[in-house]
Amino acid sequence: MLLNVRTAYSLLNSTVNIQDYVKKARDLGYQAIGIADYNVLHGVLEFYQACQESGLKALVGITLELKGLVRSDKSYPFIVYAKNYDGYLVLLKISRLANQKEVPTEQIWKLVSAQKDQLVVVSGGRNGEIEQALIHDDIEWAVKVLHLWREYFGQENTYLGMPIYPFNPLEISNL
Repeated sequence: MLLNVRTAYSLLNSTVNIQDYVKKARDLGYQAIGIADYNVLHGVLEFYQACQESGLKALVGITLELKGLVRSDKSYPFIVYAKNYDGYLVLLKISRLANQKEVPTEQIWKLVSAQKDQLVVVSGGRNGEIEQALIHDDIEWAVKVLHLWREYFGQENTYLGMPIYPFNPLEISNL
């Protein structure tokens, strides 16, 4: 399953063509693939239709970068996926809010909390708040963030992402 994929709709972040991505995933035998563009859902319809035509399950998400839950002096990325159509509608609202000049972080968290059964969160990899806490050997910070995520999304909807690119043999050997 491919999850943390950005498409050309993430301006200046990716050149991935949706049709090519879906075809390659099908050729490689994937059954489910996802996209999570930065703050936008512009490619979702094209992606969903391409997956339907190829017999793949489409996982729709959005990559957000919001002020930290514990350390709000910095922004951290994370990915939110819709579990169903209602979750997709929540992602549309989140995307609209995330693209305002002044991003209303508290309003986004309230929206997420009210719809937690419709969403799944995946940490943002090396630059995510939990990962940064662990990299800086601050377990207390990491635990606080994890507890807040579980409060907002529910324990069963909270996951830590594990990036493997760029390839680092040391990271892979410790899986």
